[in-house]
Amino acid sequence: MLNFVKVIAVVTKFKVMGVKPTIHRTAKTHPGMERGYFIRTGNGGESGDALMRVNMGNSYSLFPVYNRNGVQRTNSYVPIKGDKVQVLR
Repeated sequence: MLNFVKVIAVVTKFKVMGVKPTIHRTAKTHPGMERGYFIRTGNGGESGDALMRVNMGNSYSLFPVYNRNGVQRTNSYVPIKGDKVQVLR
């Protein structure tokens, strides 16, 4: 139950800040993925651009958690089936 609350809190925080997920996947499109409620942060590998994986039951989203030009990275598009679609503002 505590993990569920943490996941909902993080997703709400990103929504309020206007941060869109870099990648969103579901169990329907990726049947072998881990399921459950948890948060995992990567180290960014060679680029150093770390992503936070927020697992929400049967789906997960990856959010950017690094700074670009002094501000936290935000995406100006929403990924839909691997395509980048511009957000109307």
